[in-house]
Amino acid sequence: MAIRFVLLFFLVASFAIGWATPGLSAPDAVQPTIITIQVSAFKELREAQAEVARLKAQGQEAMFQYEAVGNHGMWYRVYVGRFETMEQARAHAQELKKRGIITWSWVKTLTPAAPAQPEVKSVPAGPIPAKNQTPGAPRSTAGAALPAAAGLSAPPSAPAITPKVLAPAPQTSAATIKEAPAQAPARPSEATAVEEKEKPAASGTFNLKSQTTFRDFQRDTPKGDNLAVMPLYQFLQMDYGNTEQGGWSAHAYGWGRYDMADSAYYEKSADGELLYGYLEYSKPYSELRLNLGRQHIFAGVTNQSVDGLRLATGLGKSVTAMAFGGVTATSSESSSDLTYGARLALHPQLFYELGLSFQQTDVEGDPDEKAGVDFHFNWSEWLTVQGLSSYNIDTQDWREHSYGAALRYKAAVLEPGFQMFNYKDYFGTGNERNNLFHFLKDSQEQITIWGADLEWMGAAPVRIGARGKQYAYAVRHDSANYFGGLLSFDFRGGSQVGAEVGRMTGQSADNTYMLYRAYFYWSNPLRLSRSFYFSGDGIWQNYDVPVYGKDSAKNYSMSMGKRFWEDRLELKLTGLYSQDPYLKDDVQGICSVIYQY
Repeated sequence: MAIRFVLLFFLVASFAIGWATPGLSAPDAVQPTIITIQVSAFKELREAQAEVARLKAQGQEAMFQYEAVGNHGMWYRVYVGRFETMEQARAHAQELKKRGIITWSWVKTLTPAAPAQPEVKSVPAGPIPAKNQTPGAPRSTAGAALPAAAGLSAPPSAPAITPKVLAPAPQTSAATIKEAPAQAPARPSEATAVEEKEKPAASGTFNLKSQTTFRDFQRDTPKGDNLAVMPLYQFLQMDYGNTEQGGWSAHAYGWGRYDMADSAYYEKSADGELLYGYLEYSKPYSELRLNLGRQHIFAGVTNQSVDGLRLATGLGKSVTAMAFGGVTATSSESSSDLTYGARLALHPQLFYELGLSFQQTDVEGDPDEKAGVDFHFNWSEWLTVQGLSSYNIDTQDWREHSYGAALRYKAAVLEPGFQMFNYKDYFGTGNERNNLFHFLKDSQEQITIWGADLEWMGAAPVRIGARGKQYAYAVRHDSANYFGGLLSFDFRGGSQVGAEVGRMTGQSADNTYMLYRAYFYWSNPLRLSRSFYFSGDGIWQNYDVPVYGKDSAKNYSMSMGKRFWEDRLELKLTGLYSQDPYLKDDVQGICSVIYQY
């Protein structure tokens, strides 16, 4: 009860101040000379310096400029990269979002001039206070004080940077593919930056992304064996309004599916779901956000799709607050499970943030309550630590502990991590009929995972890595250790090739094997076209002892695609093959058409 009263007090106060905070308008335009990506903007010089340091620690060419912002004075805008074309810049921005380095981007042309700087006093050693960061942006992850710059930090002219492409992830077997795709990337409204000209709220900006995917594979169904299954998927994402300028905007994303073979593989031949659909009100250059409708709440202990209201705002420069309420969203039937919660975040210094969160869900009359604490800590360019601990109030035991860190020294990065999941307490005491993994609750299992990744990037374009992890199961009295080595080469133009070799040693047959993986991404193969790509990924597990009569598991994928009309249209063909002790040989073909407007 004490947790709820504390959160409620701060939330009421913060909402009152947030509504009363006046917004800012947009800045003036700059003259174009180079192509780059704006990723954030700050009022304080030290914060811009810290953000540039963080981006450089991630291997990015970063700079900032001190620029006029309409009638609101001067701002420090942070930029990443210099590119030959807008297409290269957009591709690099998408990669940075996928890697979690940025959450917002604006590809633009820029004159790296040197306007007059304000008088800057020397910065003492020690933590940097968090002041006047552009609201909505994640706070900088570089914390140690940096010397104040007398001028712009823009580097001298450099050759154009071409985007790196992440290695394609292993393909999921058809037996485990969910109907819905992964959560859509963060929208620009959840990030930062200052637009270049004033526009009225909900000015009519409209964005549409459509993806049509056709799959073909064989399965045993109630109608017979080895029948063709041919689902046609349609994914649609729509956004209306200019969220950076504030005011009202609308957002929706959903999918539909129809089995053209009528194979009875799916419970319904035609099906679909609205993953999110909501109205949002935001106040420009403040942390005020009001969402109404179906949305996914990801904050602290909450990771839940909700039909309801979400309100977030700030309290001064050191506290932000969020609260939500509604009913849990479900794809199979209408829900009556009332849920509500809140998160209070304290960030009195730039280099750390501490969050307290709470959620209660009334699952068919059986309340499920959880609370937790999360934090993010950054010190200079060399240390990042973040973590979450979640507690089940009803069962009075811990649900989850997840902690990770990144230690950087010159060209080396060490990333240790620890995770613990207690299934009994993680899923609560209610029925939770909508949770796909709720069956794990009955196992009473507790799994602990700890280990580390080590990567060395001192011999570009070569990257060398090592990985070690231990998995421990309390109920099964089983454990397994994995050790592996990684090697990759990054080439100009975004192409990449890599491999991993590892050894899993456990107490059961399916946890004792050698793992081999090879992957590649080939951009502009044979110089046919810059918008053409070819990729492949293969994983092979060789068991020491046969499992259900099979001594190996294989998973291979191959894709080719081409983008048209300034990357607005993409055609992609993918072939998949998988075989393991639990699933016979499986071959799939996927054709996707992705259109953005």
